Amino acid sequence: MHLWNRNYSFYSDPHFFNEIWLQTIPPYDVAVNWRLKASNLRKIYRRLCEYYTNQLEGEITPQWAIDVSRIAEHNDSELLCRFLQLVLGAAVLGPTSEKFIRSLVSQSKSVQLTSLSVAQEVKELLRKTQETEVAVVSNPEVADAKEQVADLKNKVNVLEQECTHLNKKLEEACSEKDALSSDNESLRLRVDELTGLSFEIESLREQNRSLISNRTSTNDALYKAEGERNHLKEANMQLLDENAKLRDNIKNLIPLEEECKRLKDDLEEQRLLGKKCSSLESQLSDYKKKMKEWKAQKVEMKVLEDKVSSYMNSIIALEDEQRKNGVLKTQIESLKLENTELKTKLNDEIRRTDKTEFECKQLTDRISELEGDQKRLQRKWRELNEKLVLENEDSCAPSILDEAYSQNSSMPFSGKITQMHAENDLLCDNLKADNEKLALEENINSMSLQNKLLETELKLAQTRGSELEKRLKEMTDIIENGNFANSDLLTKQQTTNEKMTIQIAQLEAKIEDASHDLEQQIIDKNAIIDELVATKELVNKEREKLTRYMEKARRMIEDLEEQNKAVESGSLSRHEFDSIRRERDAYKQNIEIMKENYEHSRMMLEEEQRLFTTHAHYVVCFMRQLYFAYCFLIC
Repeated sequence: MHLWNRNYSFYSDPHFFNEIWLQTIPPYDVAVNWRLKASNLRKIYRRLCEYYTNQLEGEITPQWAIDVSRIAEHNDSELLCRFLQLVLGAAVLGPTSEKFIRSLVSQSKSVQLTSLSVAQEVKELLRKTQETEVAVVSNPEVADAKEQVADLKNKVNVLEQECTHLNKKLEEACSEKDALSSDNESLRLRVDELTGLSFEIESLREQNRSLISNRTSTNDALYKAEGERNHLKEANMQLLDENAKLRDNIKNLIPLEEECKRLKDDLEEQRLLGKKCSSLESQLSDYKKKMKEWKAQKVEMKVLEDKVSSYMNSIIALEDEQRKNGVLKTQIESLKLENTELKTKLNDEIRRTDKTEFECKQLTDRISELEGDQKRLQRKWRELNEKLVLENEDSCAPSILDEAYSQNSSMPFSGKITQMHAENDLLCDNLKADNEKLALEENINSMSLQNKLLETELKLAQTRGSELEKRLKEMTDIIENGNFANSDLLTKQQTTNEKMTIQIAQLEAKIEDASHDLEQQIIDKNAIIDELVATKELVNKEREKLTRYMEKARRMIEDLEEQNKAVESGSLSRHEFDSIRRERDAYKQNIEIMKENYEHSRMMLEEEQRLFTTHAHYVVCFMRQLYFAYCFLIC
């Protein structure tokens, strides 16, 4: 029963009994949890009451009050029947009543009669509430009543058309019924005549059965049409009654409209007189205030003169700053020239580094070739020694070959080592030059940002100074002219003075905000400078590490030279020679790692410089916005 009420209320008006409301009613076990059943029924009853008051514009009287706990605990049949009557009335009288009327027409006559009686009782309940509401209609609701009458007329016309259409359908169905009955009688006569023929009798019986089924279907259609016609007649009668009541109410309200118009005219006359009196009183009070304000204005003029003197001092200070900015511009131009020269030098150094890298590659290839030659010569030397031992020749010959081999192998290797030292020195010089260039670029960028900030501040100061001069001239002209001839001019001047004071206060507040923002930006700038200094220190540390590592490499090269000499003389073993080669490979790998670290640090410096420039650009944009806001306030 609970689920039936829930679903039936949902389908009666799905917009009002929506899914969100249905989720508040949980399922339960009917035999166990009767308290949950009572709470669910209470929710449905409250929602039905809201539906009657909001959607159907009716109120449920105490006669229809239902104790839900009795239904849930004791299964009270009378209260349950009353509850179901309310649900059925909401479904039949709702906006989607056509669905339920069609379903009721398909039911038996007893069900139709009971449902119509229940709907009639609920309609009487709604009529009582509507009659009470119509009786309390006030004068401003006449227009609403007229609109309702027009809507009801339209509804009546639509219902009359539907009634005529249904009457036509009824007449057609009756004519079909009469024709079918006549056909049935003729068929009976034929059956009586053809009793001897069994085959024809069976066919006629089948036709008779089909005709009987058609008759039953037509009877059902007739019952449905009659039910719809009765429903529409009742609705038409209700609308006619409501229309008549509304016409009576409109007739009763016609004399009240004339009285209302007359009273409105009187009220407007009294209102105009009150406005005139209030305007005269306000003029008197304004004249008194103007006399007081004229006295206070003299004191304000003195205060403004003091402010003007302070503004003049600020203008003089700004002129000094302009001179300083001119000097800074010349310095910036010289720094730009130096920057261009340094860029050209940097490009030359880059070209040199590319050349040196190419030469280093060639030297490494040459060293690998020489090592191969050295191995080949060692093999030949060993073969010659073996041959000499076998032939028992003089002992001087191998010594002569050793000397020749040592001379041939040591000379080109030492030359290559000297070339590597020279290239190492060149690379160190290039690193120093690059670091100096980076430092100069950072200084130039910081100077350019400071110059832009100073230029914007100068422009703001110049505009403020020119505006203050114009206002001072206007004020001096007003003071020289003396007292004003008209009170209107005096009020205008007072309003302009008040606006000036408000604008000055706003500008002071904005200047304080801008100064606070500038202080914050200066703090950020100092933090960025500290970070740059820290990065420079890291770069210097890495440079020192590189120099130390290069010294170690030089020492290792010297050791390698000594070891090569020892190998040539034949004092080192093969294992020691392999360990020396591994050390050399490790040295090359360390050099490549140091190069990668240097590139990474350079990229970090460029990223920090880019962040610094974007921050400076943001500061300049913020100053421009302040300047435009200031100009907008002045305008």
